[in-house]
Amino acid sequence: KRKLLIDHGLLAILCKTIQSDDACIVFHTFNFLNNITTEALQIDEAIIEAGLITKTAEAMHRFRNDGRVLRCACLFLGNIGHGSEGRPDQIARHGGSMAVIDCLMSFPYCSGVVQEALAALRNIGHPEEHKALDTVSLVVAVMGFHKDDAVIHNHACCILLQYVEIPEV
Repeated sequence: KRKLLIDHGLLAILCKTIQSDDACIVFHTFNFLNNITTEALQIDEAIIEAGLITKTAEAMHRFRNDGRVLRCACLFLGNIGHGSEGRPDQIARHGGSMAVIDCLMSFPYCSGVVQEALAALRNIGHPEEHKALDTVSLVVAVMGFHKDDAVIHNHACCILLQYVEIPEV
């Protein structure tokens, strides 16, 4: 079985396909990116350097009415941000965090999109340009729309814990 070599050439092609106006092409590109980011963590830095975070945020804006694309894009951003110290800041700087917030505001009732958006936000944190209180309010509102969804409540509670300060005794 041959393995695909992930190099800068392939990442440049992926950047171009994410810029497509065809939602199906963008959706499948995000699916591919999700597969390689969960399997090969060492390529995450190359993905950021190739400009894929910025292109992802742009695609999320372009396809803001396509829940399928947004769900996959959120999963990709969450994968990139998972388990890394400085990477969430890089994602925020390149517009990824704000794109996830916009996604939550656009699809607050769609549980599949909300699950992936909250999972991404849990890994990457809220963007500086979005007030913490606004993020908390949005997360609480989304929880209210999905009262019986344990996955949404789990992600939401983990996000809310990031904003709680417990005074020392």
